[in-house]
Amino acid sequence: MVNQKGQPRNRVWSLTQIVHVLLQQHADPNIKSSANETCLQLACEARQWELVDMLLQHGADPALQGSPNLMSLFGDFEEREHLTELLAAHVNPKRPERLCPCFSGKTLARCHAARAQPYPKGFICRCGSGKPYGKCCLKRSALLSESWSDKEQRLAASGVWLSRPTFDPRNIDQELRRVLNAFTDYAGRIRPDEAFIQARVAAELRHVGDIIDTLSREGLGDVAFIAVMKKLSPYIVMPYENTLPKVGCEKAAKAWNDSVDLYIETIPKSIDARPRIEIEKVAKVANDGGPLYKRCEATGCMAAEGVDGAKMKKCTGCKRILYCGSACQAADWPQHKTECKNGSHPLQMLPSQAEFRAQLDGLLRESLKKIQKMQNMEEAFRGDVSAAAGISLAFTVHAIGVQQGFTSGADGVGGKS
Repeated sequence: MVNQKGQPRNRVWSLTQIVHVLLQQHADPNIKSSANETCLQLACEARQWELVDMLLQHGADPALQGSPNLMSLFGDFEEREHLTELLAAHVNPKRPERLCPCFSGKTLARCHAARAQPYPKGFICRCGSGKPYGKCCLKRSALLSESWSDKEQRLAASGVWLSRPTFDPRNIDQELRRVLNAFTDYAGRIRPDEAFIQARVAAELRHVGDIIDTLSREGLGDVAFIAVMKKLSPYIVMPYENTLPKVGCEKAAKAWNDSVDLYIETIPKSIDARPRIEIEKVAKVANDGGPLYKRCEATGCMAAEGVDGAKMKKCTGCKRILYCGSACQAADWPQHKTECKNGSHPLQMLPSQAEFRAQLDGLLRESLKKIQKMQNMEEAFRGDVSAAAGISLAFTVHAIGVQQGFTSGADGVGGKS
């Protein structure tokens, strides 16, 4: 930092700017170097008066124990006079408010600590693709934001996926739809505290566990699929509705399918004697979260990918339903016409996924009925938040595992429950 002979001036300027930024972030102004030199001492030696002034503003101690008398660093009378004036101006200084590390120029209290701010489009996307956020997950309806974390003392990113609801609104009556609309309106107007968020997440995990137990106990899902669900819980693979990042979808599908492979390799034949291909057909998933082996969805058609060379094609209109050929598509058109035009056809699921979805629809209805009996909507966000968690789970079940950063279950799933 000292402007020694032959040292480029721009290096001193650059170092000075770095110190400015660190002080604005409330770095310790009295920290010492390995040579026992204070920042204030070094700034005086370099005659960086702007930095001396800023250090004093932020509480630098001119008489720090073990440091030399600052006046002894100056032989020039005018310089000593200038230092005297600066010291007099900063007796018991009140440190300036911390500036937000986003470089908005606002104080932290009035910027990211006050409320979450949009994640910059030019920043690298959090999904790991290496692309700018604006050219990656933002296009997939992922709204990322940053807010200040007191615990970690940094800006922390979080996000929500603005996808279509994963439930069919026709499965709830008109009165419950009004409750749902009131709930979502209220949730959008408040800023939940950390205690609520933690309680809601815990309740969501309990709901997932209860549904898995119900499917297992009542034999409503395939044994292989349920075994993998138990292993990877809380991750439940569901169609992603084209909202999650491509990298995340690929990792999620691989983690799930790796666990299916492990089940096949380790499960005793006395428990599951089916050939590998039969288990894969009912348990493995593609990168879209739906079946790896797609089926023709025309009524009465039994064609499936991988059988007799069959290959499925999407409807060119809605791109949400699959057929094995034009004959099946034409025959199914009277039934599909309305859904094709409004894009409401549900993405294809494995039978076990459909059973899980049905259980989740039931949880949604029960949660709405519970909230309907409350005195006001605020009650759903205080104390027992299981009803609020039931609703949020219905909206986000397709993303729950990916957002929690799960990895492949590689330590055994077969025969354990």
